[in-house]
Amino acid sequence: MRGKKLEYAKRALGHFLDRLRPSDEAMLVTFQTKPRVVQGYTDRLDAIRRALKKLDGNGSTALYDAIAAALDESRRAQNHRKSLLLISDGINNYGSARLQDTVVRLQRSGLELFAIGLESSLPEDMEERAVTRAVLDQLSRAAGGEAFVVSDAHDLGRICSTISDRMHNQYAFAYYPPPSPEGRWHPVRVETRVPGLRVIPSKKGYFPGPAAEVHPE
Repeated sequence: MRGKKLEYAKRALGHFLDRLRPSDEAMLVTFQTKPRVVQGYTDRLDAIRRALKKLDGNGSTALYDAIAAALDESRRAQNHRKSLLLISDGINNYGSARLQDTVVRLQRSGLELFAIGLESSLPEDMEERAVTRAVLDQLSRAAGGEAFVVSDAHDLGRICSTISDRMHNQYAFAYYPPPSPEGRWHPVRVETRVPGLRVIPSKKGYFPGPAAEVHPE
């Protein structure tokens, strides 16, 4: 990501930081040929803003490696509930991590993932657009989040505001399932009997026992 798209992404993320609460903390991870933790978790959001201003775009897109790095870094966070916000203008084309492994890591982590894909409007990029939408949708669904795909970088600010509202306005449901073998994925489906009321997003399941890092919500 570079040029105007990068500048709009910086502004959108700055707007997102402005909507965080005093007790919230944030980190900043970039991904090019390799992921890099630019700023670890901190409640001093000015440090994130300063780091944002210095970002430039270059190199390949190690998307899955970046998610893995962010999940590792998230263990250092002080707050129990954590979310990841991913912004990318391309599909994964570099790195060692693979999609299915990344999906399983997200499921085990218990973190939400909200993803924004900046797609090209050129006809020759139609196949890549379809792949981008499918990948981001699979990643966000695995983490109980949502994926947004836009073709106009001007929409980034609006989408970041929507994601901020999603993060800060949620209900948590919990239950105690019967004992079951550890290490096996257990699907969960949340439904409502109220006509017209949709439940989005929600966790799709959990790993019981030591493999699970948080309880399902």
